[in-house]
Amino acid sequence: MWIAAFSVALTVVVLELTLSVVGGFREAIVDKVRGLNPDIVIEPPYNYDTGESDGFIELTPVLSNVLRSALPMTADVVLCMRYPAVMKTDDNFSAVVFNAFGKGHDFDFEKGSVVDGEWPDWGTADDNSVVISASIANSLDLTTGDKINCYFFVDGHIKARKVSISAIYNSNFGENDNLSVYASLPWLQKVASVGDNSGTYLEVRGLEDLDIIPFEAEKLQGNLIGAFQSGELNQVYPVDNVTHTGAVFFNWLDLLDTNVIVVFILMACVAGFTLISSLFILILERIKTIGLLRSLGMTVSGVRNIFVYMALKYVVAGMVFGNIVGLGIIFAQKYLKFLPLNPDMYYLSHVPVSIDPISILWMNVGILTIAWLVMILPARLVATVQPSQTMQYE
Repeated sequence: MWIAAFSVALTVVVLELTLSVVGGFREAIVDKVRGLNPDIVIEPPYNYDTGESDGFIELTPVLSNVLRSALPMTADVVLCMRYPAVMKTDDNFSAVVFNAFGKGHDFDFEKGSVVDGEWPDWGTADDNSVVISASIANSLDLTTGDKINCYFFVDGHIKARKVSISAIYNSNFGENDNLSVYASLPWLQKVASVGDNSGTYLEVRGLEDLDIIPFEAEKLQGNLIGAFQSGELNQVYPVDNVTHTGAVFFNWLDLLDTNVIVVFILMACVAGFTLISSLFILILERIKTIGLLRSLGMTVSGVRNIFVYMALKYVVAGMVFGNIVGLGIIFAQKYLKFLPLNPDMYYLSHVPVSIDPISILWMNVGILTIAWLVMILPARLVATVQPSQTMQYE
């Protein structure tokens, strides 16, 4: 039966690690995707007659009122801007996209990715300090404090600007790190020759639950269309949301959830077969004891329960040992991060873990229930034992 106990312990360890790693991946990837992408994006006006979209969006008081009336109180609307450019040194160049955010944007996520230097405190249109990624810095051989020429294409003309590198970040998201440069919004508006209330999109953040974002985006789009039809707005503003822009990552996470179910079924089958075979052996080894108990008047159900409880003792022992080992590995990885990952493939530098006490509790309850159910079948063998035949059994 100790083999069965070891099988149960192994099942607990594998399932706990699977749940914690998948949960950790979900939390880490969702946090990164939502950190790099707004919950909801309001894009520049779209002309249905020409099929073209304006390059810029202006945050007018009327548009701001429509947005505020359609969004939850926790949501923040911020004017933002993206603008392509080329960063060039004497020996190399790199195509980049400048990103700038207006007042109200929380830079905690971006600051958490800084690996060198300090995040600038932007304020004026003359502040040319920027933050570049480690991949851009490596490709152009740059470091903090360096200055570099940037070239912008504005209204068919090339504008050259020299910027100063204040910090270097590394988000481990190659798609973002290979392109994104962060700068001051007033400075970028001045470069693009647009007004203080103009940008390339509006971001909406502060929606706590990921599941409600598509519904809030759909409701917001309906309000914007309604405001256009009523004449309150003279243009239609398209709306997008993070579940669409980051769909490839969320679909990947859904596949991980499927893997958890497959692993649970496989481990349950392995542990179940081990328990059944072990209980069969235990019963066969105690045939004479069964006959003696039956001859003394004990009922079949009473004898059967004895063997079930004996087996459950080993199951519980295996579960206790498995929880100690599994949780020990999880806590060690959480604080020591001894299992690394390739960030180019997994977007993370180490294996993430998440400890959900409710999930672990239900997993243990599920294992104990399944173990009890699978032991009912071999325990029924007790009913076939006749006390008169046990003396002849060897």
